[in-house]
Amino acid sequence: MQLEEYINLDGIALAEHIAQKKIRASELIELTFKQLDRVNPHLNVLAYDMRTQALEAAQQFDKTFKGVVSSPLAGIPLLIKDLLTDIAGTPTGSGSRLLKDKYSPGDADLTQSYRAGGLILAGKTTTPEWGLQPFTESDAYGDTPNPWDLTRTCGGSSGGSAAAVAARIVPIAHASDGGGSIRIPASNCGLVGLKPSRGRVSNGPMIEGWQGMVCQHAVTRTVRDSAAMLDIAAQHTPQAVELYACPAPPVGGFLAHLDQPLPRQLIGYSLTPLMGGKVEPAIKQGFEHSLTLLENLGHKVVDVSRLMNQFFASSDEFCDTMLVILAAEMAHLKRTLQQRLGRKIKAHDVELSSWALMIYGEHLSAGELFDARTTMLAQVQAAQDIMRQYAVLMTPTLSSLPAKLGALRPGFLETQMLDVFVAKLKLEGVLNHSPFVKLTSRKIMQYVGFTMPFNMSGQPAISVPLYWHSEKKRRLPIGMQFIAGHGQELLLLQLAHELEQAYPWAQHIPTGLANILN
Repeated sequence: MQLEEYINLDGIALAEHIAQKKIRASELIELTFKQLDRVNPHLNVLAYDMRTQALEAAQQFDKTFKGVVSSPLAGIPLLIKDLLTDIAGTPTGSGSRLLKDKYSPGDADLTQSYRAGGLILAGKTTTPEWGLQPFTESDAYGDTPNPWDLTRTCGGSSGGSAAAVAARIVPIAHASDGGGSIRIPASNCGLVGLKPSRGRVSNGPMIEGWQGMVCQHAVTRTVRDSAAMLDIAAQHTPQAVELYACPAPPVGGFLAHLDQPLPRQLIGYSLTPLMGGKVEPAIKQGFEHSLTLLENLGHKVVDVSRLMNQFFASSDEFCDTMLVILAAEMAHLKRTLQQRLGRKIKAHDVELSSWALMIYGEHLSAGELFDARTTMLAQVQAAQDIMRQYAVLMTPTLSSLPAKLGALRPGFLETQMLDVFVAKLKLEGVLNHSPFVKLTSRKIMQYVGFTMPFNMSGQPAISVPLYWHSEKKRRLPIGMQFIAGHGQELLLLQLAHELEQAYPWAQHIPTGLANILN
């Protein structure tokens, strides 16, 4: 197999080549690293290189392979996001210089599932510090740009994974989502990004993340790869702590049902961001295009903006709730890190925005956290009320085109204020008695105004690339988000698969990267 063939095949197709003995897993992993070395100098997607371990694992796969596959993806390379999912003997740096060289003693539940599915773990991808941001720029690893336009963000926090898949380094990469961190980079990079239902995939040995808002899955170029990955990830493991009831996967798995005829659906849509902010004209154009596509396929679409505003929390409630949850989690992380490292964590150990959240969280009351969790859980009931009327909800994934690199980070004045009041003068208490943190966080909250509410509700949501915006000889993908009831990932996958057949997207090559390589 030549490199050009490798980069145009999805994971299932590559695994079929292995199963048919047209190529060995060790040869495939060599192509992976050939493409990585070709494009990574421009993209900076790798937090930790595992090529030695990957080659050894692939060679072992070849030796023991007897023609029986453990999954439809057995033998293909997989990159793991450098957050949450530990791999024994490698660091989980979480995008922070504080943990960059801290090695994990064992595999996470999900890592075990991936190994059992025959996947070859090839490396760890870049992420913003602690996965807090919808862009992938960190002091520890630098910036990871968008393969479609190297001056723009790939999104976050699973940005390194999305950029790697868009750039054809691997067909699939692991990702996680606490407020949009699978769907945002999927939208920015022209990929399929499914956030599963709360409780579908084990986060073990971690009990839960961000009060249950965090879940894990993958970014892919094709819907069938996403379905196959969910079949692997949804395996129950002895270490999993089941806090949330989730319906069992369909008999035979998600992939097996992907081609079944899908009844025409009643789809409620909204162009009003639940967390505030405005929608750019390019997004509106893409949204109208997508509505027309759905209608041409026979689905009925209805504007439910008023209904969603009626049932869900207000934008102020959403933003305030998310800030309290994140700040409380960061304060808890600070205590946990101090116990793990055996010393106090100081301002210079982490990025200023992370430190500000840690301090803000330390000054919150138990009542404030309780109120925030109550508001979050109220969105579960709100979602159930809406889904009794509509099978699927549709929104844009993002309100705007991919932001310019650095545009979403704190500005000069914001950084100086943090540095003076918090890091130098240690006047931490002023943060909770001034609008500073709320105002700076609001910009980020509004950027993820369509995705974060469905982390609170726990519903499955998928972003698929249904529109490309042309701008100065660059084509920028725009994702559309579809949301279903809790446990209804199959409905979303079937709808996305139908859209993929009607409007194929996997063959699109990122223009920013192509211009450099040609």
